[in-house]
Amino acid sequence: MRNLEPRRSRWMRVRLGILVALLGIGFTRLVGAAWDLQVRRSTVLREEAEKQYTRQMEFSPRRGTIYDRHHNPLAVSVVSPSLSANPRRLASMRNLDVRGLSARLATALSLPEAELHERLSSGRGFVWVKRHMTPQEHTAVQQILREAHIRNRDGMEIVEESRRWYPNRELAAHVLGFVGADGHGLEGLERALDDELRGSVVNVQGLRDARGNLVFAEGLTPAMGQAGDDVVLTLDATIQHIVERELALTCQVFEARGGSVIVTDPNTGEVLAMASYPTYNPNEFGASDVEARRNRAIADRFEPGSTLKVFSVGAGLDAGVVRPGQEINCYGGTFTIGDLTIHDSHPEQLLTPMLVLSRSSNIGAAQIGLALGAEGLERAYRRFGFGERTGLPLPGE
Repeated sequence: MRNLEPRRSRWMRVRLGILVALLGIGFTRLVGAAWDLQVRRSTVLREEAEKQYTRQMEFSPRRGTIYDRHHNPLAVSVVSPSLSANPRRLASMRNLDVRGLSARLATALSLPEAELHERLSSGRGFVWVKRHMTPQEHTAVQQILREAHIRNRDGMEIVEESRRWYPNRELAAHVLGFVGADGHGLEGLERALDDELRGSVVNVQGLRDARGNLVFAEGLTPAMGQAGDDVVLTLDATIQHIVERELALTCQVFEARGGSVIVTDPNTGEVLAMASYPTYNPNEFGASDVEARRNRAIADRFEPGSTLKVFSVGAGLDAGVVRPGQEINCYGGTFTIGDLTIHDSHPEQLLTPMLVLSRSSNIGAAQIGLALGAEGLERAYRRFGFGERTGLPLPGE
């Protein structure tokens, strides 16, 4: 610059300074952006990147089997096929008529055509088409996908899922309950013992390629998770069947809206049968009415009637307010307390405690109850377990 004119030389220095300043500013911004990406926002950006190429998978082990007292299976887990789709990938496939495909699948799977077409055209990365297909539906879907030149995992995928199956259909339905599509128990023992029956669920992180296909699952082994525990009930499937049959017949003959029966072993208290009417098929619980799914034997209250006299007389004998051979005045079949008059269907004058039970005397049982008093009678009933929870692992008590 020595050979240049002073004015021009100064202008060159100014331009050079401006260039250096701009380069410095640019380099400073570049360093700042790099620090922002690699240091300050590194955690957030790494998580967003991992979401694009990783996939969290939940592996549920085999659900435990429920048996009756003779080890007859009442609830088992079976493998059934389910159909899923990737609408985003379907939209990118050439020469694929999504509307026509929706129409054919809707017919084969008994689904609303408009709703299915909306799902397959949603542009989402994953949707369920139908879970737990029947063998006939599975065969029909395979044929449709072959004719549409759609390979498995190429826009649509048939996967095998575990499904709860009740081989005896309605048998003990109210006791067993049912399991939802996500594998969680929703009613009955399936709900009450869900943690024990499900076993331990394992979450595994897998890698996806650019098309979303699973290419690697870290740490995945065939023995992932711990299988659910099996459960053996005190129910007897034969007794349960007889009780349900007779209960249904009785309700139909007498046009009753509902009914329930519990059969127990008097020596151990074990429940051999528990039936409610109306009933339902837990394999198709969605098609049943809510009223039919209610376990009346557990959820409904009822008047015990004359069966309570056994406990009143027993309490009186135990408390000593009446002796085994003592004669109780039954007033010839009519007894008035305040504004209430009690009658006996078999009028008697004097009855012993045993005859009070054999003749089912309302007046005799009332006399013993009066001798015990309100507090003494309540205390005696609670000692027999009235007003207390039974401890049965059934929801809705």
